[in-house]
Amino acid sequence: MTTATLETRRPAANTAVPAAHSAERMRRIARRWRYLTHAGAALISALILVWTLTPIYNIIMVSLEAEGDVSVTHIFPPQPSVESFWVVITEGHWYLEAFWHQFGNSVFLAAMVTLLTLAIGSLTSFSVGRMRIRNGWIITNAALMTYVIPASFLSIPFYLIMNHYGLQNNPWSVIAVLVTFATPYAIFIFQEYGRSIPIELDESARIDGASPLQIYFRIYLPLMAPALVAVGTYALLLAWNEYLYQFLLLSNDRSMTVAVALGKFLNSDVAPWNYMMATAIIYAIPPIATYYCFRRRMSSGLTMGGGQGVTGRRFGLTCDSLQAATVVTADGRVLTCDEGSNADLFWALRGGGGGNFGVVTSFTFRTHAIDQLTIFGLSWPWSAAPEVLDVWQSWGPAAPAELWSSCRVRWIPGAGPSVSVGGAWAGPAAGLTNHVDQLVSAVGRSPSSRT
Repeated sequence: MTTATLETRRPAANTAVPAAHSAERMRRIARRWRYLTHAGAALISALILVWTLTPIYNIIMVSLEAEGDVSVTHIFPPQPSVESFWVVITEGHWYLEAFWHQFGNSVFLAAMVTLLTLAIGSLTSFSVGRMRIRNGWIITNAALMTYVIPASFLSIPFYLIMNHYGLQNNPWSVIAVLVTFATPYAIFIFQEYGRSIPIELDESARIDGASPLQIYFRIYLPLMAPALVAVGTYALLLAWNEYLYQFLLLSNDRSMTVAVALGKFLNSDVAPWNYMMATAIIYAIPPIATYYCFRRRMSSGLTMGGGQGVTGRRFGLTCDSLQAATVVTADGRVLTCDEGSNADLFWALRGGGGGNFGVVTSFTFRTHAIDQLTIFGLSWPWSAAPEVLDVWQSWGPAAPAELWSSCRVRWIPGAGPSVSVGGAWAGPAAGLTNHVDQLVSAVGRSPSSRT
């Protein structure tokens, strides 16, 4: 007897098709999420833009109105006029009888605050950081301690002190106060920036017989130019926009500034709003002009100092994106530097120049498009600090170039110390989750907050 066994085999399942469908589905979800994210970002940006520009629009609109018509509800004045600006310029209203004198007071006060802040801050940082005076850290720390007390809390003590010394209605009383508030910040910034300047430059100058003052004026200050511009702009805007101490210490028309004089427009029952807004626009012109005059110097300091940012791991430093620069050399020549022309000077400017090879008048940068940028943050209790610090030091460098992160140990008032990891991901948001989960898994403890 012969038995035949027939074996029926099931056809192998085709797993490629479901996998392809799943991948396509994931791509559609990611695409839809990207569109929603872009739409949400555009909506938020539009709201912020409207929120920012509406006050400026109102100021301009009211300044173009005729006196007494500012309550009319319309988008734009039916009969716009620049008469308000002419009245301000010619001091044609009794509120504006001393406008240009008050404007001069504002300029003088802002200039003195800026110069004194730069002088005191740079000399202090030079003495502590470059001459290495003994226990110099006490000076810098004591200066920063002044920020512990809010400036408004010191208004009455300052007012009594200035009255005691007969400095009421004297611009120097406000200058002294504002320099006191601006100098600690200047010292801190100069100290941090000064660490990037090689100390060997000072030592070489001493060998050549340079005195400390010569080193300060000929080496330290030129190399500190970007920081000087940044701090000087901060001090200028602080003095230009400050109101509280100017209101307390300057009360008569000949001593007060425009910032205080603007408040006089509200003293009567019927305020000339159009003159007030025209005055505000004219008063805003100097700080705007100052910014546009020095913005190139600020960007040059960033570029020739390297320039780090949250996309630095993916695209490199700011100086890596520099494609060309125009330089005025010490002998008066105007040179265009790029990879093919004056290449040595071009490479020197990319991170090593600091303004020492000439005056850079223009830059040409290569830009990079980023479709998505996701900000994230994780926080752990203080007891997890050793694990977080240990894991982050290996996780961060091993992460893809799209991921930038920083680890911070800080003290939160009322909550105590904590450790946190935050950063940015320059890629699809879905790709960030896996890397963050790896960090949390390696730490072994769930974060107390995750955003």
